[in-house]
Amino acid sequence: MKTAKTMFIILLVLLLVVIFINGYRKDFREPASGDNKPEVITERPGESDELSEDETEKPEEPEAPEALKGQAVYIGQIDDNSIEVKEGDSFQVYRLAPEIKDRFDSFNLKENDRIQFMYYVNENNQRVMTELKKMP
Repeated sequence: MKTAKTMFIILLVLLLVVIFINGYRKDFREPASGDNKPEVITERPGESDELSEDETEKPEEPEAPEALKGQAVYIGQIDDNSIEVKEGDSFQVYRLAPEIKDRFDSFNLKENDRIQFMYYVNENNQRVMTELKKMP
């Protein structure tokens, strides 16, 4: 009697596992939304896949970033790519453009030197310094 109960419970558990697995697999095979009919696209006679010059899209040229001018007090170099300055009461970080970065040491900047510079704000909202001049 005890063996029959054990066998019944084992079969019941196996049946539930099989039902669960089949139901789980069906969830992934069914379409996510509504109708699963393939879309049929027919080309009408006389139509061409080529677009006329008026219809072709010309890639937009990226906008040149707006050149901005600034003055600040040089605080120090954070790393090879960035410096920290003090503008008024706030501290700002500026990335160095390659043309500045390559010759940054030639500016001989010391802490608290006043500087004048040109910069732009890049797509990552970072200020990028493009010109630098030490003020007397």
